[in-house]
Amino acid sequence: MTQMTQISGPPRIAISANGDPNRFAPYALPVLPDGPHAGAGPLAGIIAGLIFVLMATYLASFSVTDSSPSARILWWMHTLTLLIFLPVIPHTKHLHLILSPAT
Repeated sequence: MTQMTQISGPPRIAISANGDPNRFAPYALPVLPDGPHAGAGPLAGIIAGLIFVLMATYLASFSVTDSSPSARILWWMHTLTLLIFLPVIPHTKHLHLILSPAT
């Protein structure tokens, strides 16, 4: 393990810890622990699946012609996935996707 020297004055680095923050004690840096809702709940897996389908259908659309039946299937899969994802957004960290143009 590499030795870290302590910087005098206020620390310029903080560690955002997932899990046990005590494992970072040797670094003598402030540790920001997980919040009260730490850990991935069942919604995280659903969101990951929706994002995967959105990205897969988007990327697959580059390999089909616009007039093919495959293009229509990809379009519908992408659109339906997006419609499922939209009501979930306000309950997740993905709310910034909607609010960023307004700020």
